[in-house]
Amino acid sequence: MTRTAIAAALALLALLLPGRAAATPPPLACETPAGFQELYERPQRLIFLAEIHGTEQVPAFLYELICGYLARGERVVLGLEMDHGDQPAIDAFLKDGGRNPDLLFTYWWWNDFQFGVHTSAKLDLLTRVALLQAAGYPVEVHAVVRYERDAPSTDTGRARYIRENFPPARDGIGIVLMGRLHVLWNGNPPDQPTANLSSHFDRDEAIVLHMSHEAGKAWVCYGTRASGCGVWERAALNLVDSPHKGPFIKLDADTVGEDDGVFYVGPITPSPPAFATLRPDG
Repeated sequence: MTRTAIAAALALLALLLPGRAAATPPPLACETPAGFQELYERPQRLIFLAEIHGTEQVPAFLYELICGYLARGERVVLGLEMDHGDQPAIDAFLKDGGRNPDLLFTYWWWNDFQFGVHTSAKLDLLTRVALLQAAGYPVEVHAVVRYERDAPSTDTGRARYIRENFPPARDGIGIVLMGRLHVLWNGNPPDQPTANLSSHFDRDEAIVLHMSHEAGKAWVCYGTRASGCGVWERAALNLVDSPHKGPFIKLDADTVGEDDGVFYVGPITPSPPAFATLRPDG
């Protein structure tokens, strides 16, 4: 499929999604999850969402979280598990209202090893964020995957970038979506190979929310080859009981000590790679 054809498909997607630009920011109609107000009132200015890759539900949940903070007058700094080399293409995509196709031609969006990060649902999220920006809302997106030579762990560069460019180093609320092993509290010192992102932050600086869900399917990879990537069954991970039927946040949940609470998204369904949905044979 040509760039022109993909640009046309992206333009159609932008038209179908809510949130068209206006001269002044229109009121936001958010569907914030139950328990959001308690999260909003917490003093920490950095939130890590520990996800399972490749679902339709997590990007949708994240959008409502962004919406909730914007509706309360907050600036939102969003971090995604994407390579920092994609940042210029992400910026162009957002500036052009979700219509610039260059993002989908960057390496990690195009290559065959699709591990559930560069999905159709994630593209929808970025398009909706682009429309929020066009409407005048203060939200930005950062690709936080950065590698440093001779660093103790692969998460060292990510942690340094987040500490320097996200709240509390600046105004607003920071929300970072990352695979679970990267952000769950593990207690390892930051100078050790087993350190992850949470090793570089204190609990009075950041909140880690662990994904909870019903049984379903997700687009994930097992192993390091493209042949191991696809739609896989996932057992339920019900970390807490709740009376809520829809998505919710529960802080200070009685889990295993790796988090500060959970975010529940219900049954999960797979989101395929974004580029596959725009190919003629996708």
